[in-house]
Amino acid sequence: MTPLEAEQEFLNGFFTEFELDNPKTVMKCFPTETQKTVFDFATKYLDKACEMTAKELRELIEMVSEFIESMPESVGECLCENEEVKALAEEIGTVDMREVLKYIALHFNTLRKETCAVRSMWHNE
Repeated sequence: MTPLEAEQEFLNGFFTEFELDNPKTVMKCFPTETQKTVFDFATKYLDKACEMTAKELRELIEMVSEFIESMPESVGECLCENEEVKALAEEIGTVDMREVLKYIALHFNTLRKETCAVRSMWHNE
């Protein structure tokens, strides 16, 4: 499976969780040269998230923030203008970061277990 195919499958699953159709235009926001970077980051993220302890959560959040900041500005602009991303954001709703962190803290073991399941699929284990 190519990085683009793996990323598309991941997005399909994510959109399905929110009862949305599989996205057809989101990956077009990522130029070819960034697709491998996204794939490598996703692999690193899933591996780290599956193995982390609650104390390492801050480190994971920093890793995600740094990755987002490293993306070309054009990717962010494209995603902000993308109708499929807008539909997903509408389904998710506005979420206060404190509430997200509280949820993660209260459901840490469940989230880690689910992350490990996604990692297994990502690595075709």
